[in-house]
Amino acid sequence: GDRMVCEFIIPSRGIIGLRNQLLTATAGEAIMAHRYKEYQPLKGGIPERLNGSLVSMEKGTAIPYSIDKLQDRGRFFVDPGEDIYEGQ
Repeated sequence: GDRMVCEFIIPSRGIIGLRNQLLTATAGEAIMAHRYKEYQPLKGGIPERLNGSLVSMEKGTAIPYSIDKLQDRGRFFVDPGEDIYEGQ
């Protein structure tokens, strides 16, 4: 497949959580490497997470209608009709 190389200069604190977001966005296909460049003065805040997690409150079966209506709230890791457990 095709590869894309992206280079960024970001503060060390900006790397926290970046790997998980990158892997989620690329379905596990991304490769990430980083190295220290230099000390710099603080330049402002880093945006917090924009979305949370969807967690099942009960065990049961994933219903297609519910998954369809909740698609805009997050990424699902279960398919319609799949058995789920509380806390999943």
